[in-house]
Amino acid sequence: MLPLLELFFCMIFLSHTEIIISHGKESCSSSCGSLQNIRYPFHLRGDPAKCGGSDFELNCESNNAILDIQKNKFYVKDISYHESIITLVDVGMPHDNCSLPVRSINWDDFKQPFFFGFYHQRQATFINCSIKVDSPSYEIVPCLSKNNSTIYVIFQAFSVGDIPVNCYVLCTILMTENLQLSIFDQLKQGFRLDWFIPLINSSPDAIRYCAEESGPPANFGYIFVALWPILSEIEFLSCLYGQQYNHSKLTFYAAVVIIFVLDITLAMLGTNMLSFNL
Repeated sequence: MLPLLELFFCMIFLSHTEIIISHGKESCSSSCGSLQNIRYPFHLRGDPAKCGGSDFELNCESNNAILDIQKNKFYVKDISYHESIITLVDVGMPHDNCSLPVRSINWDDFKQPFFFGFYHQRQATFINCSIKVDSPSYEIVPCLSKNNSTIYVIFQAFSVGDIPVNCYVLCTILMTENLQLSIFDQLKQGFRLDWFIPLINSSPDAIRYCAEESGPPANFGYIFVALWPILSEIEFLSCLYGQQYNHSKLTFYAAVVIIFVLDITLAMLGTNMLSFNL
């Protein structure tokens, strides 16, 4: 545990800073095209930092809200703040009724704070075969098939070894299931991702977590007791540096300054008291 005096000052100062910085984030609201009332944690590029973190930043291009996820761009069709669900469409999705995008999107391409749920959703894999495949899992896509090749779509998980001979994968796409629509209309409907706000999302959260993580080990000797204040400070700052949330770097550098000033102050007080006793 970080020395109580330093922890106290860190909590007071950084909590106050967090309140000042985040004040008014509830009032952050913007729009882009048909996507209205964009609010925390989502925000448009250029909005104040208090309006949300970098993972939730949207870019408004030609009245289309675009979300970048791991260098992939998606149109944002809808955001449900009540259900914490965002509906996306790949920007490379063709607009006609018989074309495939040039890249694949798999369910495991996403990382926190987004993840793909399979409820009423599925992953469609399109396969080009030079021979006929006799399997109920393989559905022919007539408009893409030609005399010397047949395009199939399958909706179940498979490995590379499961692909029939003389077949290869064209692309894999996520989609929301709607059996009343054609396969291409379903693709254009996009897919949904669940999202969540990380538990450590503010300076006080990070300080409390790192203070608990910087305690002494179960078995420690006299040397550790002597060095514990310094080691706990290093461990605390290292933990704080590793946290990723809005204004996390500001919190880290402020904590460095606070701890440094307090260490110098306590050292001077100790020196003065020692001189006074002598």
